[in-house]
Amino acid sequence: MLMGPYGASKFAIEAIGESLRSELRPWGISVSVVEPGAIKTPIWEKGRQEADRLERVLPEEARTRYARHIAAIRKGSTSSSAASQTCARTSTSSLRATRWLSG
Repeated sequence: MLMGPYGASKFAIEAIGESLRSELRPWGISVSVVEPGAIKTPIWEKGRQEADRLERVLPEEARTRYARHIAAIRKGSTSSSAASQTCARTSTSSLRATRWLSG
């Protein structure tokens, strides 16, 4: 599974957060970015289906070579509630971190 476009979209969120942090600082407004990790959405199910397909059609050498990648595709994702809880903590915390990790 090629993750370039997905990774680029996540990095774009980081860039927006950095820009807003600088632009809003004069008014005392802090900006934090919540990085929720893989949330259970259809995009990950599609990846698991692709992993199943690859294991059926790839020759043995390719399955061996890409076994780690295929396993990573199957790795579990977290529920959206973990990200929601992190968002709630950021809004009530006195700590003004630039990034909050979740999931």
